[in-house]
Parts: sequence; structure tokens; C-alpha cells
Amino acid sequence: MVVVVDKYTQGKHGFLKSIVLGFVMSFGGAIINAILTATPSPVSTEGANSLVPIFLLCWWLVNCTPVKKILQIKVVLAPIAVVATFARIRAISMTVDSVAKQVPDGWVAAILLGGIGGCGGLLFLDADRKFRTGFNAKSTFSSPEWPIKSAFLTSTAYYVLSDPHNIIQSYVDFPHLQNADLRFALGTFLSIISIAEMILGRSINLFHYFERILVAVLGLQIDKPRQKASINTAKSKQKTQ
Repeated sequence: MVVVVDKYTQGKHGFLKSIVLGFVMSFGGAIINAILTATPSPVSTEGANSLVPIFLLCWWLVNCTPVKKILQIKVVLAPIAVVATFARIRAISMTVDSVAKQVPDGWVAAILLGGIGGCGGLLFLDADRKFRTGFNAKSTFSSPEWPIKSAFLTSTAYYVLSDPHNIIQSYVDFPHLQNADLRFALGTFLSIISIAEMILGRSINLFHYFERILVAVLGLQIDKPRQKASINTAKSKQKTQ
């Protein structure tokens, strides 16, 4: 997330804002879920003794050393993306397991909060964008990218395959994977997709094509990226001139 914040701010903001924004983006999902479920957040536990110093070290390496240029190399960025993917899987799965224990038969809450645990930090990015450019700025959630979609897909897949409330087991008898094995399988799958997109581009991800089919079948309307609209308007202006 430190690298994401640096790209978003283009290195133009002060160090304090960069640190705060990077921190809330990294742990925003857990913080939001802690507020919604009235449980301790990572900042209010002993885990903060190691999380905060490690985060500050990563921020310093990215912003104050040549590491930033090294991270632009795909061979170096790929293993970092894998580690980040497994960290997201862990956050999502832990949230689903925790909510499933707290709310009996609350499968909707488990899936929704699990998804927020994997991408909730982007809400703070949206808030910062709206304060800087105005409240008419387009939200990340109005045209979600793969990180948001994959968070909720992963949360759904983890809940269904782990079946903590034995809802599916009551209808269909199928062998359960251990939670640790399920995390590893989902993390490996998403890591492969992440690296494939990094090397071959977004078109390699088949989920985008499934989404188009689903949208067409259900007759849904989705927001188009603003860049395409601006390109079309520029072309129309050239034709009129």
C-alpha cells in the first residue's frame, strides 16, 4: 500500500500525510470492521508494537531510498505482489471466521465484512480524493477495479468452501478443506492472476469477461471509466472543428 499511495500522490504531498494515508489504506479494512463489530482494531492491540515500526520502515524505504526505482522492475515487484495477496487473503479469512463465530447463521455479514476487510482501505483513498478535488469526484466503488472485486469474490469463495455455519453441508455432502489449506489455495490462485496481469495485461483475467456476460444477461448498467469519455469528447471536438 505504501507503493500505491506513492503512485496516487505522485510523491508531491508532505511526508506526514503520506504516512497517515498509507497506514489507513493498509489497515483501513480491519479498522472499519473493528468499528462495525465493536472489536479491537489492529492499532489497539499488542500487534501494533510490530505493525507500526514495520510500516514506517517500509514507508522510509519507498520514499527516501532508491528502493522506489527498484520496485518498478516487474521481477522485483512480483514477489511483493504475492506477499500482499496472501496478506489480503489472511485478513479476509480471519474476518469471515471471526464474524461467523460472533453471528450465528450470519452469512451475509460474514461475506460483506470479509470483503471490506480486503479492500476497506480504499474508502480512505476516496475520502482524500474528494477533499482534494471536490465531492463530485468519481468514487473508486462506482467503477471498481480488480482489487475490490477480488476481495468480495474471495470472501464469498472462502465462506462457501469453509462453510462455517454448515449451511451447504446440510444440502450437499462434500469434503471440507482445512482453513489454512483453503487460504493457501485462494492465495496461490489470486497470486497467479496478479502476476499474469502484471506481465500480460488486464485482458488475461477471465473474470472480466464473465462480468461482461453477467452484466449483459442481467441488464445492469455500470459506470464507464472517465478516461474513455474524455477521449471520445476530444475526438468529437476535433470532428466539429
